[in-house]
Amino acid sequence: MKKFKLSFMAVIAILAISAALVSQANTFGKRQITACFEVLTLTDGSTTDVLTNASNTPAATADAKVAARPYIANASTPAEAEECESFVDFCCLTIEETENLSAPLIDLGDGFKRYQVKEVFYKP
Repeated sequence: MKKFKLSFMAVIAILAISAALVSQANTFGKRQITACFEVLTLTDGSTTDVLTNASNTPAATADAKVAARPYIANASTPAEAEECESFVDFCCLTIEETENLSAPLIDLGDGFKRYQVKEVFYKP
């Protein structure tokens, strides 16, 4: 009976640890990239829109595009965040992995993952 009691307690302990890890799974391993992209295609899962770094996209336009389509459908190779020249123009952004199935799988150098826009930066 004592052996059964110990093994039952071990099973309960393993289940409790597993439940704790599963409930925190979203906080582990999410990749974030803060970089400048020459071309970025945004999507909401059904429609797309393009942000380009070279087109001097005004802040309000970039914000509206990101709000309507927060997921990354395609992106140029990320470059290091650079000094920006004008206050109101789109410059760089931070993107983060997401589990939302509306975001397509893309490869930004670390295998195929889903990304969403977390923060947009403008030229100072």
